[in-house]
Amino acid sequence: LEKSVFFRMLEKYAHTARRALRDKIKLKTGPQVRVSPEDYAENYRQMISLLEEKGVGCIIVIPPADIRRGYMEHYLSRAAILRSVAAGSNVPVIGPQDPFIRRPAECFLEDGFHLTVFGNTLVAEAIVPAVKEYRKSITAD
Repeated sequence: LEKSVFFRMLEKYAHTARRALRDKIKLKTGPQVRVSPEDYAENYRQMISLLEEKGVGCIIVIPPADIRRGYMEHYLSRAAILRSVAAGSNVPVIGPQDPFIRRPAECFLEDGFHLTVFGNTLVAEAIVPAVKEYRKSITAD
């Protein structure tokens, strides 16, 4: 069967149909929350604390979100938590979102989570200046 073109095509369409059904169900039910907002914030505080103990610098990068998906409310609440944790820990935070809102089809793969080469380039272009600025701030101390 693996050599059959028809079978491979059927498998591909079945996979696409499963993904579409899964996405439709997620849109109706909303995102599945695995970690409470309190635990989410505490996890980041602990990671920052561990890095500080080891003398390692930290910058929080809020990953971009695909606005075509049905989880923006969840995304925005988690981004707000990260910004709050960063402010409370005096850690720089960046969240390159604008280009991803304007051009989501160019930035995200079909799954809506993983980035295309273009999307990764945009994130890198946002991170590099933040790292340079952070390095200046720690060497000035």
